[in-house]
Amino acid sequence: MQAGYFSVHKYLEKERRFVPFDKIALYQSRLTKVIIARAAFADIRFRLDQYGVNYSTVFPGLDGLSRHIEWLHSFLGDEKNLRRSVADMRWEIPN
Repeated sequence: MQAGYFSVHKYLEKERRFVPFDKIALYQSRLTKVIIARAAFADIRFRLDQYGVNYSTVFPGLDGLSRHIEWLHSFLGDEKNLRRSVADMRWEIPN
């Protein structure tokens, strides 16, 4: 169900651990760290849902579906400033 990319990491036999990409010089220039401000979480979660990325698609099955339905019918702590229309389940983000 999930669409994504897989990575192959260098494994150090003696230390019995994988080497993170950010510790390999070849990949350091290709990596970008994105820091999302806490205040933006609710808006990003809302917009991801509009594009079909939510609990039910990331975690297919009864648990993911249940969490998505729960989220649709309740507000998380960071969603207090959002408004939803109960009739059509649309969200509005105040300007």
